[in-house]
Amino acid sequence: MHRPNPTSRLRPIAFATALGAALALLGACNIVAPVAYLVHGPPKVQAQHELNSRLKTVIFVDDRANRLPRRSLKNVIGQRAEETLIERGSVPQQNMIAARSAIMAASTETDSELMSIAAIGRAVGADQVIYVTIEGFTVTRDGATVQPIAGALIKIISAEDDRRIWPEDRSGFPVRVELPASGAPIPQDRSGMSRLQTGLAETLGLQIARTFFEHERDALSGSLGD
Repeated sequence: MHRPNPTSRLRPIAFATALGAALALLGACNIVAPVAYLVHGPPKVQAQHELNSRLKTVIFVDDRANRLPRRSLKNVIGQRAEETLIERGSVPQQNMIAARSAIMAASTETDSELMSIAAIGRAVGADQVIYVTIEGFTVTRDGATVQPIAGALIKIISAEDDRRIWPEDRSGFPVRVELPASGAPIPQDRSGMSRLQTGLAETLGLQIARTFFEHERDALSGSLGD
C-alpha cells in the first residue's frame, strides 16, 4: 500500500489553560455528573480496535502535506503514543519499535519513489505499522488567542503483505483534538510558541494511543472518531 498524496483537509501554561477550560465546560453541562461519578465512577470510552500485542509494532507519523510547523513534532507525537500504549499494556515494551526508526527509514525515499507503509515496517523489523497521517495542526484559530486544534487519520497496515488490518474505511480512522479558546494570547516569542506546539503534539499522540484501549471519559473523549 503506497502512501497517497494527502488532500487539503481539515506542558505550556497556555495549553493547560485551554484544557482546564474544556474540563470546566464539561462540568457545567450536567450538575448530576458529580453524583454519578461518585456512585458509578467515571464513564468509560471503549477501545476502537484491539491491537495484536504479539506482533512487533511501530508507529509511523506521516506529514507529507507539511501541516506540522516543525518536523521534530512527528517524533513527539509518535513517542507519546508509543509510551502510552506501553504504559497501558496494549503493546509490551519488547514488541514496540521506536517511532523515530520508521521516520528515519522513510527519510531515504524520494517523491518519485515512495516507500510503501509495509516496506517501512519491514525496514525496521515490524510486523504491523500504526500509520498516522497528519490532517491538521494549529495552536490558534483566529491568529491571536490560544485554541489548539489537531487532527489525524489512523490505519493499521500489515508489514508482511501490505494489507490494511483496520479500519474498514480505506481513508482511516479519524482522531481530533480540539479545545475551546482560552482567551490567552498566543506567545510572541519562539520558545513560548514551541512549548505550545509541543503540548498539542503530545496531546495528539495521547489521543492516537487511546484509540486502542478503554479509558475514562474526559474533555478530549469526544475527539475520537468525530
